[in-house]
Amino acid sequence: MKNKLNVTAFTSDSLALKILKAMEDALTSGVSQYVENRKGSRWLQVDIKQDPQDEEVVGSNNFQFTASNGQEVGELAARAAWFHWVRPLEIRFSALLRRVYELVMHPLVARREERKQQAEQRANRVEVAERRVRLHARAKQMGATHIVRTEAGKYYFASFKRGLFGFGKTVITVYPKDGETVTKRNGGGYRKTAEATPYQLTAEAAQCVTIIGVLK
Repeated sequence: MKNKLNVTAFTSDSLALKILKAMEDALTSGVSQYVENRKGSRWLQVDIKQDPQDEEVVGSNNFQFTASNGQEVGELAARAAWFHWVRPLEIRFSALLRRVYELVMHPLVARREERKQQAEQRANRVEVAERRVRLHARAKQMGATHIVRTEAGKYYFASFKRGLFGFGKTVITVYPKDGETVTKRNGGGYRKTAEATPYQLTAEAAQCVTIIGVLK
């Protein structure tokens, strides 16, 4: 091992700022961050390590500081922060230690889970949109022209037919959604399930629907 580092190697405020940024970036990305010296050479690596025995448990993650000589220097960095750094930088250091302690999963795992959830949400939105297109196409094929909403907040496909020259009552026909079924009783009192068919609303029921939009 090269010359062993001591706490004085971590006491400068300029280095403190670099270390804090590396810690923040490690929390955000989950990948290793590096602190460079004045010559542009990496001499300090900052990681977030998780105890494999306590995955997805608060306190299972922690920062790891490794110098280029292979020395683990986390304790030295902490001592420098608590006894040599100016107060605002010490507070930031302690806050970052708390943030990493409170993680229930490693940031890399959290990012993978987030991307997985986003992909599932996109797939669900596509599926919903495709189903809506199918439903609208089927409803239009059956004769529906509008979407209506009942006072109970339910949505249906419907068509409107006015009397000759606008006189007389308006007949509203409601069309079932794709795959919708109804339960009926036959002559013997037994129930049976059948595919729903279009039906006309009574005059009273027609007063309880509101037009929401036109099928395009």
